[in-house]
Parts: sequence; structure tokens; C-alpha cells
Amino acid sequence: MELTDIGKLTFMEPDFLKFPLLEMGYKVAQAGGTIPAVFNAANEVAVNAFLKDAIKFITIPDIIIKTVEKHKMIEKPAYDDIVEADQWARKTALDIIG
Repeated sequence: MELTDIGKLTFMEPDFLKFPLLEMGYKVAQAGGTIPAVFNAANEVAVNAFLKDAIKFITIPDIIIKTVEKHKMIEKPAYDDIVEADQWARKTALDIIG
């Protein structure tokens, strides 16, 4: 695809009601610390569960949001803190899925 062949692109404001994880993604990125690792790990677990027909597509945001809300963020994490947060989030997301 050549972007120059497209001509004009038009962008709209994001609809955070339709896409709640988009808003959370912005907040997670701004918060920093261990939260981005938790958000990402929960997303990977939820999407994987959906791909294996273990959950419905519309359940993905709930799993991610619940996982992020349960996490106690470390503001200035060391590498090991990030790895531990990732592992914690994967286990927590799986527990939420059941």
C-alpha cells in the first residue's frame, strides 16, 4: 500500500465509550510504573482465551480492567518488579477468567 495513493486521511476523536480500553491505554501509558506491564499481560491472556473460545470477545475489556484495578503499582520499578508484575497479571487474569 502506498500512502501517497490514498490522498486524504480524516481522523475523528476517539470514542472512549465504544472502546474503553483505548482510554485505559492512554491512562496506563501516562501512569507508567508497573501498570503498562500489567495491562499488556492481562490483554495477552484475555485475547489468548478468546482465541481458544474460552471467553467471548466482549469479555476481554472486563478481564483487563479488573486485573489492572487489582494491581498495586510500583512507581519506579526495577526490572525484576516489571517481570513480577507481568507474571502476577497473567495469573490474576487467568483467575478472573476462571
